[in-house]
Amino acid sequence: GNSSYNSLIKILTPNTNYCVKAYAKNSVGVGYGNQVCFTTLAPEPIITTVTPNGQNSIPFGNVVVNNISAVKSYTLSASALNPATGSITISAPSGFQVSTNAASGFSSSLNITYTSATITPTTIYVRFVPTLFGDYNGVITHTGGSATPINIDDVTVTGKGIQDPSLLSNTG
Repeated sequence: GNSSYNSLIKILTPNTNYCVKAYAKNSVGVGYGNQVCFTTLAPEPIITTVTPNGQNSIPFGNVVVNNISAVKSYTLSASALNPATGSITISAPSGFQVSTNAASGFSSSLNITYTSATITPTTIYVRFVPTLFGDYNGVITHTGGSATPINIDDVTVTGKGIQDPSLLSNTG
């Protein structure tokens, strides 16, 4: 009689043509099904980040207005980028700056170039530079390489611009 059979094919190479044919063996002999051909999908571009707390967030706490926080960092990597050579743009929200050097080169955005459709793990340095009093909340975004938002890890940054405590007084 007729019956169905399912099998999962694993560890296929992306963007590759495959042809398969099922067979069944019993006491009567061997029977073959129809050949089915398909092409696996190309891998999707992915941009990943890893922060020290593992939660894709970097809290800076309180920083005196017009001062610079201690530098913090996260790791950026990417794969299957398209085109194979290009750049990823990293953009920081107001009050925050990014660099590939812990001591210099900080700005509101930077470009990370890549080749072979890949960014090997790269340290991105972040600092908080509040110019106004109050809470700062935002997201460091990563764009480029044909990666879609669902395949991009962004990093949330928070901090608070405060008054210099040495300027506060309880005398009148």
